[in-house]
Amino acid sequence: MSVLSRLESRWTAPRLRLPSIRRSPPQLWHHGAFFGLLLLALSFSQAHIAGVPPPAPSGATAYASEAPSVSALVSDVSYATAETGSARRPSDLLIDADGRRVRYRSLAPTARAALAEAGIHLGYGDLIALDGSVADVDTRLAHKPAVSSLASLAEAVSALPVWGGRKPDVRLEVQRPMLVQLHDGPLTVTVPTRETRVTAVLAGAGARLYPEDRISPRLDATVGTGGHITIERSKPVTLQTRDGVQRLRTLVPTVRDLLAERGVTLGALDFALPDLDALIRSDLAVQVVRVAHRVWTEDEVVPIGTRTEPDAELELDQRREALGQAGLLRHAMRAFIHDGEEVARKNEGTETVVEKRDHVVTYGTKVVWRTVDTPDGPKQYWRKFRVLATSYNASHGGKPRSSPGYGITATGMVAGKGVVAVDPRVIPLYTNLYVPGYGVAVAGDTGGAVKGRIVDLGFPEDVTDGWSTRYLDVYLLEPVPAWFPLLLP
Repeated sequence: MSVLSRLESRWTAPRLRLPSIRRSPPQLWHHGAFFGLLLLALSFSQAHIAGVPPPAPSGATAYASEAPSVSALVSDVSYATAETGSARRPSDLLIDADGRRVRYRSLAPTARAALAEAGIHLGYGDLIALDGSVADVDTRLAHKPAVSSLASLAEAVSALPVWGGRKPDVRLEVQRPMLVQLHDGPLTVTVPTRETRVTAVLAGAGARLYPEDRISPRLDATVGTGGHITIERSKPVTLQTRDGVQRLRTLVPTVRDLLAERGVTLGALDFALPDLDALIRSDLAVQVVRVAHRVWTEDEVVPIGTRTEPDAELELDQRREALGQAGLLRHAMRAFIHDGEEVARKNEGTETVVEKRDHVVTYGTKVVWRTVDTPDGPKQYWRKFRVLATSYNASHGGKPRSSPGYGITATGMVAGKGVVAVDPRVIPLYTNLYVPGYGVAVAGDTGGAVKGRIVDLGFPEDVTDGWSTRYLDVYLLEPVPAWFPLLLP
């Protein structure tokens, strides 16, 4: 088969019909010009081919030089028409990724498909540059129309360089991000980034920073792929002083360090809650308590007391009194004031300014015998005092006449003349006594109304002496009872 026949068979395709060489003579010059041009271009381009062709991705056409030859153009047309039915011819692709370069021809519709043909996988954060500009991975690639006429073939051949390589139709560049290890407290994450400044890397990672946080390396430092950034987080605390409450963040370990960091000094009496050596934890509430003292004196008057003292040398019912004097005590007081408010007070000592003296009553206990004249003759008595003298008879006892106890006194005596009712706390029962205007009697009864210095004189029911209640002196006669009150009420 001739060269022309081989070329004709190669170019035969459903959508490309070349002029037949068996046509009318006026068209032969077209055939001659067409095939002559092909031969000339073939011989010209083959003179510039050098090297061994690289392996092409599946579905793509590889070539050896920077300048695609006419044979490659013919191959493209055959591929585009016979294999895919496309009206486009493959584009010259140049892909830079991961430090290597791949160049081939492909009809891949998008950048993603072209990269997949080249076996290049995309990861999170990867960017695609299409002809030097960042583009979406699904951007469609613009392929040129397939060679379908002498004019388009001539155009394609004329695009071939006279010498050396030519610019690719499409240039793709895969830009991989750096991977930086971010240590944020107990959490470690891998951050993909294209930034080199620490501050930009953290901003891209959405890390929220506080001015008190410690960043390593510094925010204005640079970091490369595989680098590490550490955030030491400050802890939120509240600091309460007399001036108010502050919400703070800090990196210091103890309460003592926090106060030093904030310029808070403690006086000799001041203290902090919790203790100065307490460890800082998140949301810790620290209170500084300012302590002041207030010192003063308080005077206390000690009232006069009264006491009685017996005197065996002083006659019974005789008294001597020694006036007393109120005392004066002076107390040294101290108040403890926390943040302007008194919380406690203390007596730090007491001084006696004036000594207290009690009012002392000295009473006599000595029995002295004296004589009183009575209608029955002189009588010896050992005590005399004034009483209220009243009268009563058996009917005043509150019992009916039929009662066996009617007219019987508390001591079992029969109520009547010579028996008187007394208060045993003043005149002991069975004491003999003389009542002027009544006579000698015995204390043999008591009464509910007879209290204190009262003597109720007994009379018979059928006899009345017309006694009227009166005050008078009563004389206690011999013998002296075994017990009697030294002090009369």
